[in-house]
Amino acid sequence: MKTLTDRKLAEEQKSTYETQRLAQETRQALEKETAVADMQREIVKAQQGVQIAERVADASVKKAGGEAQSVKIQAEADATKVKMIAGADAEKVRLMGNAEAERTRVTGEADASKILAIGKSNAESYELQVKAMGSDQFARLKVMEVIGKEGVKIIPDVLIAGGEGASVIDLLGVKLLEQWGKSGKLPEVE
Repeated sequence: MKTLTDRKLAEEQKSTYETQRLAQETRQALEKETAVADMQREIVKAQQGVQIAERVADASVKKAGGEAQSVKIQAEADATKVKMIAGADAEKVRLMGNAEAERTRVTGEADASKILAIGKSNAESYELQVKAMGSDQFARLKVMEVIGKEGVKIIPDVLIAGGEGASVIDLLGVKLLEQWGKSGKLPEVE
């Protein structure tokens, strides 16, 4: 009986162990499925992160492209503006040059007319003076006017009269006096 009881106990234990083994296998499968499910959540998060990063990168590329296009358009606008300003400046310079040329021409013509009028007036004045004084007297008057205005010397400062006593020594003396008057000292004699 003991044998039978032991056998019955052994069968019960075997059945219990089998049940426990199946329970453990089920628990392991459950743990495995739970881990896979948990990993699946992380995989989905990672895939979503990759998609988000790709979209951010695409947006950055599009933004950079838009900014580049904006810079290009601004540069073209600036170049057009510079060309317009340069054209306006060139036109301004051309117009100012034309105005200056016209002013110079008009001023030149006015000066020429003035000189011609003065010349005609002087010529008429001279003709009247010549008629009133005679040509010889008028010429003498003009020569005296020039001598007076220009300070022309007609009488020398030193007059050496030639005669029996005049010599080269007198001329050298005059030359020494001239040098002394210019420099304030007599020249050295060797």
